[in-house]
Amino acid sequence: MSEFARPSRASSRYSGLVEVRFQRFYISEAPEDRTLGSTAAEDGLISAGRGRIRCRTGLGNQLVDVVVDVSRTVPDAVLPDFSEVVEISYRSEGGALAILSHDDRLVAELPALPAGAGEYRLRYHLRDLECTRGACLLQVWPAAFLPSKTVKVTSDTGRFWSPLPGLPRQR
Repeated sequence: MSEFARPSRASSRYSGLVEVRFQRFYISEAPEDRTLGSTAAEDGLISAGRGRIRCRTGLGNQLVDVVVDVSRTVPDAVLPDFSEVVEISYRSEGGALAILSHDDRLVAELPALPAGAGEYRLRYHLRDLECTRGACLLQVWPAAFLPSKTVKVTSDTGRFWSPLPGLPRQR
């Protein structure tokens, strides 16, 4: 999966396969806590609450190549390689995250967040949402809180979960 994302000089990376059911997997600060809590930021494709991030994918059941790139500075977006790109803010209370499967099984612990506890920006890239093997890239870097932002949406699934600004969500 390295063909679509090259880590910057000041970043660390996780890359692996995650089994997805019900169109989601999680990133959590406390894997034993299964609640999303109140949602502080949401785009539809990705939501963040107290200590937990829900990442949506395309099909209900699929394998997803997941890359998480944790940087000290704003990384370059990798727009040409993905059909959906959205951004949200996230407040980390502990500075450590882990990837969890749809049923909250630990998949992998992620590299420590560079600024420890504090505010971060998440840029979530997706491709092949309607395929049995999708791919996503989550870029994480320290940043002040900003409103959620839809950068790019091209697929029907992406438009369902994350309509372009000014368009109603079709549910």
